[in-house]
This record gives sequence, C-alpha cells and structure tokens, in this order.
Amino acid sequence: MGSLSNNHPDSRYCDLSKWQGKTLDLLYYIASICSAIELYLIFNYFQINQSFSGNFFIFICIFIVTLLLTFVKPLGYKIRANGLPAIILAFGIVEMFTTGLSGDGRIFLLAAPVTALLLVGSPGSAIFSILSLLTYIIAGFTPYLNFAPFQFIPIENVTDQYTWITSGLVFSSVMIGLLLLGWKFSSVNQQTSQQNSQLTSESKSLRELTDNLQNRELELQALLNAIGDKVLVIDNQGRILKSTDGHYHSAQTVAESHRKNILRILPQPQASEVLEQIQDALQFHQTRVIDYCVNENGQDRWYSGTISPFEIDKVVMVCRDITESITSSYRERDQRTLANALKNAASLVNSPLDLDEVLSRVLAAVGDVVSVDVSSIILIGDRGVLSGIGRSGLSGFQKKMETLKNLSINDFQTLRTMKRTGNPLLIPDIALYPAWSSLAGETKTHSYLGCPIKIKGRVAGFLSLENVKPGFFNREHVEKLQSFVDLAATAIENARLQQETQKMAISDELTALFNRRGLMDLGRREIDRARRFNHPLSVAILDLDNFKTINDTYGHIAGDQMLNQVADCCRSGFRDIDIIARYGGDEIVVLLIENNLEQAYQIANRFRESIANRVFKTDAGNLSTTVSIGVAELTKEMDNLTELIDTADRALYIAKEAGRNQIMTV
Repeated sequence: MGSLSNNHPDSRYCDLSKWQGKTLDLLYYIASICSAIELYLIFNYFQINQSFSGNFFIFICIFIVTLLLTFVKPLGYKIRANGLPAIILAFGIVEMFTTGLSGDGRIFLLAAPVTALLLVGSPGSAIFSILSLLTYIIAGFTPYLNFAPFQFIPIENVTDQYTWITSGLVFSSVMIGLLLLGWKFSSVNQQTSQQNSQLTSESKSLRELTDNLQNRELELQALLNAIGDKVLVIDNQGRILKSTDGHYHSAQTVAESHRKNILRILPQPQASEVLEQIQDALQFHQTRVIDYCVNENGQDRWYSGTISPFEIDKVVMVCRDITESITSSYRERDQRTLANALKNAASLVNSPLDLDEVLSRVLAAVGDVVSVDVSSIILIGDRGVLSGIGRSGLSGFQKKMETLKNLSINDFQTLRTMKRTGNPLLIPDIALYPAWSSLAGETKTHSYLGCPIKIKGRVAGFLSLENVKPGFFNREHVEKLQSFVDLAATAIENARLQQETQKMAISDELTALFNRRGLMDLGRREIDRARRFNHPLSVAILDLDNFKTINDTYGHIAGDQMLNQVADCCRSGFRDIDIIARYGGDEIVVLLIENNLEQAYQIANRFRESIANRVFKTDAGNLSTTVSIGVAELTKEMDNLTELIDTADRALYIAKEAGRNQIMTV
C-alpha cells in the first residue's frame, strides 16, 4: 500500500489515492468513536475506583491527539497515516502497563502494525511491529509497573464488561480495515487483470503490426530492387544509416554501406554539395534533386539523387543511374559541336582570307571539338622544306615553330612515316617513342596525334595535336580529326589556286613583273604607309632606247626576249622590297621604298650603267641597248601615286630629249 504514491499522474493512481484518503478518514472516524467510548467507560471506571484516576489524564491526551488528526486534514496523508497506528500503539502501551499482559493492550499492540501495513506499507508496519514486540517483552519482564504516570490496576479490579466491549471495538476496527483492504486489493487485482489482458491484446496487435511492417518493407525493397534504384537513409552528418541497391543488395554490401559516409564515397566538391542539399532539405522541409558522379570499378557512373525529408535529422535519398542518358547527351552534344565546328570551318574554305588565316581558324575549330594543348598544321614546301602555323598556350611553342622553318621533312621520322603510309599516327606517350624528334623549346607534351593532309592523292602537309596527358587521344579523336584534315586539304588547295589567280591578275604575262593593276594596288599601300610614318618614297620610270627600231629590225620575238632579260636585270638590280612593274610597252616603273630623291637617283644610275654594259642574247643574235630614266620623290603636294608617276614620266621625257641613255629628276 505504501508503494502506491498518491502524487502519480496516472488516473489509476489518482483513484487509488482518493480511496486511500477516504479509507484513512473512515478509520479515523472509527478510532475517534472507539476512543470516545473507551474514554467514557474509563471515566465511569475511574469514578468508581478513584484511587486509579491518575491514568485518566493519559487517555485524555491520546483522545485529543486522535481528534486532532481526525479533523485537521491539511496535515497531509503521510502524517495522518503514520499517526493512526501510533495512536493505536499508544493505547496499547497504556493498556499494557496499566492492566498487564492479560488486558486489552495485546490487542492494541497487534492492531498497530496491521493498521500501519494498511496505510503506510511494509516499512512502517515493520517499525510498528518492532515497537509492539519490544513493548510486550518489556511488559513481560515487568508485568506490574507502577510509576507515574502509569498506575497498575490489578486484573480483578477491571470490570469484565469493559474488557470485552473495548476489545470488540478494537477487533471491529481491525476487521473493518482488513475487509476494506481485501475489497480494494480485489478491485485492484481485477483492474490489473483487465490491464494485463489489454496489454496482451495490444502486444499481439503490436506484433502483428511489426510483422506487417516487415513484410511491407520486404515488398518495398523487392520493388526498389526491381526498378534498379538505390535508396539510402542518410542523417544530417552524411552518414548512411540504411541502404538498398537494385544491383548490389547483399547483406555484406549493405553492411559495408552502413559504415560509410558520403563525404568518403563521393569526390570533392560533389560530396560537400550533396551534404549541403541534405541539410537544406531538412531545414526547409523540401525535396532537393542533385546529379553527382561516382567512380565504380574505374568507370564514372552518373546518378540523379532525389532527397526528401524523412525524420527530424534524416532524409531518404533515391538514386537513379543516369549514366546512359548523360553519355547519350554528351555524345549528342559532341556531335552538335563537331557539326557546328565543321560548318564554320567549311565556310572558310572558299573565303577570301589568306591561307594562314584560314588554317588558323581551322585549328580554332579543332580546339572546339578536341581538348588539346598544342595544335598545328605543317605544310611541305619545295624540296621538303617545312612551314607551319599553330595554336598553343604552352611556353616555348613559338620558338618551336620558328625552329621548324629551318628544317625539312627528312628531319622528322614521324612525318616521313605518315607521308609514306598516308595513315594517321597515334602516340600515347612520346617519352616512350624512340623515333620522336625533339626540337629546341619543345613543350612538355606526352600524347600525340597526327594526320596527313592529302591533295589529289599527294601528302601536302600534316595536322598535328598534342596533349600534356599521356594516353589522352584515342581512335574516336582520329575520326574527328580526319574530318578537319579533309577540310584543311580543300582549304590549302583553294588558297593556292586563289593565290595563283590573284598573282596572275596583277602580273605581266611576258615578264612576270607586276602589271599596271598590281602596281597601283601595291603602290597605294606604300603611299599610305610613307605618309603615315613620314618615310621617304621615290619612283623611277625607265624606257628602252630605240626599242621600236629593234622590233622593226630584229622582230618582235627578239624584242620580247630582250625585254624579258631587262626584267631579270631589274629583279637582280633592285631590292626585294622594291615594287617593279611593267607600266606599258617597254616602260618599267620601280617604286623605291624608303629612298629619297638623291638615293633613288644613285640606284637608278647604277642600273642604267649596268644595262649599257650588258649584251642580250636573242634568237636574232647578241644585241645591246640603253635606257633612259626619270626619277621623282613623293612630296606633300602630290595627292596620289598617279601624280608621282606622272612627275617621273616628265623627267623621263627630259632624259629622252637630252639624247637618251640619260637619267633626269624633277
């Protein structure tokens, strides 16, 4: 009874606490009535036997305490519950030491621990049992105590009716308490049985629910295994608490996954990004989707993870393998990039740009399709001499291209091999390729891929790619590069044809010098440059003396042969930077770049003397001739090249009038 606390929040214990309080009140009422009757009987007894009336004072004190504990309920249950067996024990002690072992004291001593057991439980009952036993033992050794305030009353002086009445009242009180206790224990036992039955039923339902959940979990796992998605339960620290895998769902694999953390499984920065999405999903209670890549057995696998909040600190992450979709997307993207690059490169094939510009843009288009560190196009010139153009951000590359201009194809076994076989050459690591020829300023590349550029079945050059990573290039790169090689071949052929066409348009058919059109196009540029940089510019116009007589005497063939040889003398007598053109008939104009009038006069005079001392071999025999020359310098007053040539032409007229074989200036 004492183990049932009256402060327990459960309703059952609240009911029991009320029952305890009501039972205690009832017992106190009974005790008060018994005490009042006992006091009345003792009062009558002591009136008759006044010699023993001193004991009446003790009974009055006990009766007052009984009334106090009966009606002063705010004292609390514990004080009142311990007070009742203490009152009964006090009555027993008084009875024991006033009437002896044969009096009512034995019954009170028996009732005290029983009442304590009823109200405060076993510990209180044990204490009162010990006190009752000690009292009985002491009374047994000293059965006739006679000291204040106790006065021993011999048993023969105690009225028998008083004895059985008080004994009956005590026994009635104890029996009523025991009956109430038994009734309540029966009620509690019934409630306990009902609760046990309810708990048994609930336990059975819980087992059925657990079995059902396990079966549902197995069905869910089988379903997830069937669709091939991975499902992970992950906490907010990235630890994998539970997992299932459609492809690898053995117990060992799952157990290994449980000991892993996504920060260890995924590479950075993907792991941090996934963990951030997990924490966002938990914080904002929203679903997040993220794509990530995992290396499995040396191959990259792409997954799309759908992250959904599961508990306060856990999420469910459903991972779907999207590798094929990503690969297909990348393949389509590469194909689109290749198509666009080829389209852009193809548009340059027939463009009016010069060859170097076209080839440079072809290399740029290659860089859009293939990740390279060095790309170059090497052309084979006369006698195998090499020339090239390239693109690279690596140091030393330009020095390598400058060195290449002084070498021929015979200096490179790799180029000779491609020219001989006509096939591409793929070198995974040039450091392990014994036939590789390194140049001064060679960049630190490892992978090499080269394809020969063929024009009408003849190898005219090479398209080469290099990468700093060993083993970077593969057969797929060869196929892509071949498309650009074909475009490069077409561009080179068209550019050469265009150059030849342009050269024919501005060249004299007989002498191979520039014609009047070429002179005017190139001359205008030199006029603009001379004015922009404030540099001198002069012109010399020369005319063969008596050329008409030579044609009439020896024929036009001999005249053409002589004019051709004079053109050769011009090419050897003037500088490469000077512009030499056949102006018309036997007149030749020479633009003397960055020469003033005095310098131009000296140069022209030397040329005149060389012609006068030369013998020209023709079909009509050895012939000789002289030239008259007019020289003029560009001035600020002249608006264009035509005015400069007209000024020199006036000087030529003066030289002719002066007797030919002369040089004049204006």
